[in-house]
Amino acid sequence: MFVRKKIVERVVKLFTEMPSYRDDRYGTIEYICNTHYKEIYGKSIRTDFKLLSDIDRAFRQIQRQVPNLRGKNWIKRQIQSGELANGDYPEMYNDKKFFDIVEQLELF
Repeated sequence: MFVRKKIVERVVKLFTEMPSYRDDRYGTIEYICNTHYKEIYGKSIRTDFKLLSDIDRAFRQIQRQVPNLRGKNWIKRQIQSGELANGDYPEMYNDKKFFDIVEQLELF
């Protein structure tokens, strides 16, 4: 799915400047809309839906592709959504790279 470059840039900037939004999907959508799109929001249902969907997609896409911008609860959310199975995780616990990433992101 195509996400407008400007939206991706705004979400990356938000995650960089305010890391608390990395775990707050709806807060991210609300912040981006209020900060950058308030004047056009509400004029068209189709445009509003596209904007909200694009921000949501950017939120998920950035965290999937850029590990440095993942939230503290990213792994937990992946397991809850079924993207990572609990059974797949034990072998990762034996991997030093995994622990380095977890330590870097301060997940545990």
